[in-house]
Amino acid sequence: MKYAEIRRHVKVDEATTYYTMLKRKAGIGLTWFILKLFPSVSANMITISMLPINVLAAGLAYEGIIQSQPFVILLAFLVSFFALCLDSVDGNIARINHTSSIKGVYLDRLVHNISHPMFFFVIGFALYSGTQDIIYLVVFILVGILSELSPLDISQKDVEALFIRQALLRQTKNYHFHTHQKQCNSDMDSIKTPMNSKLRKLIKTIFMNDVFYFIILLDLFLFENQFYLTLVYAFLDIAGMIVARLNFIQWEKNLHEILNRLYGLK
Repeated sequence: MKYAEIRRHVKVDEATTYYTMLKRKAGIGLTWFILKLFPSVSANMITISMLPINVLAAGLAYEGIIQSQPFVILLAFLVSFFALCLDSVDGNIARINHTSSIKGVYLDRLVHNISHPMFFFVIGFALYSGTQDIIYLVVFILVGILSELSPLDISQKDVEALFIRQALLRQTKNYHFHTHQKQCNSDMDSIKTPMNSKLRKLIKTIFMNDVFYFIILLDLFLFENQFYLTLVYAFLDIAGMIVARLNFIQWEKNLHEILNRLYGLK
């Protein structure tokens, strides 16, 4: 398959970060290379392969922190970036072979839900082991929970699934659409959905998981046996995730619009 043909199967929705834009472009070349070597490889095989690669990246990061080895930290970043590029490759292959499926989406989410918290838990344990300061472990456990296991996020998704299922099946148990509509209309009309501005995209890029590798590298060069910048960055990351997930008004507006469409009111 030619490179130009693979480009036609790249995900078309707008990337939310500049880092995502970069990994999608790198994913095109990686898709071409993998299909040249393994023409029959499936998208799900690529997705599953991301998990051991992410485990390797976390292990290298742990070793680099414990041994104060900047080169190993940099190597861990490269391995992590490779895994992130594979996250584009599996989608490209699924679209090329017309094999997109619920199972594929499920495996993709499963890998992310394991890999991201694991990365932060390992980093936190490494920082704690290297400094004997428990605050690193506590803070990074919290970052790991909020990254993919946030109770706020899970609760919102549970509510969305409940409301959407009842809207589609027309079986109301503890939710009545028209009552909800009357309660929400007055509050929702004045709310505007924010545009995905360059500034917002830049901020999201700054707080990508892989940026932690570079913050840790800075600490290795600037401080002896402490990781002050990493700790400050982790606190900022926590604050950002909490603020984003506490935007209940915007979340409720988005859900209300979906329910409107399901009920054929638009």
